[in-house]
Amino acid sequence: MRKTLLTLLLGASLLFPAGAVSQDKINPFRQPSQTTRFYGSGDVNSDGKVDLIDYDIMQSSSPKIDQADIDGDGTPSTANDKSILNQHLTQGAKLPSDWQSITRTEREAWRKKMLAVDKTDTLHYVAGQWESGNFARQTHLNFYGFGDYVFHPEETTFKYDTTNVKRFNIPIYETGVSSQSGGHGMNAILVGDNPKNFSDWSFVEPQNDSINVKPGTWNIPLNSTVKIINLSWFYEPNLKRNLAEENDFLTFNIVNGIPTLASYDTTRLVLDRNFNSLPTQPTFTNIKDNDTVKFNSGKLSVKYTKSTDADGDILKYLIRVNGPRVDTLVATQNDSINIQDRTFQPSSKYTLEGKVTDGRDTVNFTNSNMEFFTPTVTDVKRLEDPKAPAKYSLSQNYPNPFNPVTNIRYLLPKTSNASLKIYDVLGREVVTLADGVFPAGEYTKGFDASKLSSGVYFYRLKAGDFVETKKMVVNK
Repeated sequence: MRKTLLTLLLGASLLFPAGAVSQDKINPFRQPSQTTRFYGSGDVNSDGKVDLIDYDIMQSSSPKIDQADIDGDGTPSTANDKSILNQHLTQGAKLPSDWQSITRTEREAWRKKMLAVDKTDTLHYVAGQWESGNFARQTHLNFYGFGDYVFHPEETTFKYDTTNVKRFNIPIYETGVSSQSGGHGMNAILVGDNPKNFSDWSFVEPQNDSINVKPGTWNIPLNSTVKIINLSWFYEPNLKRNLAEENDFLTFNIVNGIPTLASYDTTRLVLDRNFNSLPTQPTFTNIKDNDTVKFNSGKLSVKYTKSTDADGDILKYLIRVNGPRVDTLVATQNDSINIQDRTFQPSSKYTLEGKVTDGRDTVNFTNSNMEFFTPTVTDVKRLEDPKAPAKYSLSQNYPNPFNPVTNIRYLLPKTSNASLKIYDVLGREVVTLADGVFPAGEYTKGFDASKLSSGVYFYRLKAGDFVETKKMVVNK
């Protein structure tokens, strides 16, 4: 198998020091990336979320980009793409590209479509045929790409495309097949739920794009050994070149066409979840219109059924309350919460949204927001409305550091054109929490960083001539 050398550099700094590996543990269940920057994700405006704005963009302009090919047929923004995205947003349907949540049949269909797309685009090996090592390296870039890539002159034989990193939402591995007739390189994709089960792997021959390769072919002889390998790269400063490190984490022996598990590396293959074990879906139990918020205390009591998890993972509930002057996120491990917020307005409509997460998978309480109305004040004496703030102010987010939710409070002394945005350390905008004209008052905005990596971020309030920036830390 031909070796190709690859440098992984992030800016001017070294991403992987000599001897290091890109992942110290291999867990197929945690792959691929949970970002939205991949083929068919639906995030057509690249703001890190799939929402009605993306659907509106597809309806109005039909962008011809990877993220807009929802059904993976190679043509973005078709009527079917728009229909699937609409079902996802209005009915909670899973997108075909949501590898972690879709069924095996759906995974196999998505894999076939993605390999078909790859076969016809510029990511293919320049000679029109892949070797498995080069295929795995390119797909590693496409699935797990980090920052900028620098290639050495000895790599000019191969054509790598680094413009679409994290392109496909499929976990793919290099595979080594050995027998008396010699060795051969292939690739493997986990389409099932148990990596220790040979039939849950789909084997791919990149040289001719055949898939579902089974024992008994020239690719996998009836008597052979199949090793599934994780590839990682690091820069060796003494040699001044890039080196590839291959780590076997699963081995199957094929005897007379029957595969058996021979070994697996428990330090690398981490099976920390049962199979098909999303947390159960809770339901809200005691939200009552006209009897929810007592305005003398600003207290909203929310209760929901307890979720269960077959893995025994610690579950966290994320509750969002949104309405006039309120956009609050609360994270808890309990089955009820009390939200203290005196900015609730009488006779106003608010929405309630819930999620439960085990740290990897997230389940919505409801497919759409639950609505409730605050009561008209009668026998409950409401506190006087607070006076308008004396000046603009941006408070430190709380909690900080946080995982995964926090709240940001700010004050507007008069009606203002205001924006509140989150940025990463490179100054790139991550999300907009508020943008528009708002009346004077106190505001609280919730921020959910569950899709972001750990690190330092900044949030900035612009209102009139007022600009202030503060630092927040995501600590997962």
